Amino acid sequence: MTFDADKLILAGNNPKHNGENLKKTFRLRKASDFVRLAKQAEVFKGRGFLIRYLDNWQGHARLGVAVSKRTVKHAVVRNRIKRIIRETFRKHCLALPSKDYMIIYKGTQNLNDASLFCRSLNRFWQHQATHLAVYT
Repeated sequence: MTFDADKLILAGNNPKHNGENLKKTFRLRKASDFVRLAKQAEVFKGRGFLIRYLDNWQGHARLGVAVSKRTVKHAVVRNRIKRIIRETFRKHCLALPSKDYMIIYKGTQNLNDASLFCRSLNRFWQHQATHLAVYT
């Protein structure tokens, strides 16, 4: 029961990342940010995940990830899921509007189907980016 994320996580030349990691300014880190998203945010339900998003005043998109121990028992698998989520966000963060995004992983029927999970996330990020382009 492992996630085949090694094939999905590719290096890119995105100026907003430091090496392979997203800078701290592009992550949600305060509990108050997560609470604000839980109370006021719009919700998108995807295949195996839930995304809450809300405008921010930072000038760039920020990401928060929640994968519970109840949903995914093994820490190795939880961390790979988080890496996949962060990587898809990192690839699209330049085109995204200035919003906070919190992704809550709900699980899928088949944990080995990382490509389907990745495609669903990529579609959401592309929709967010094109939605911004329509209004600006």
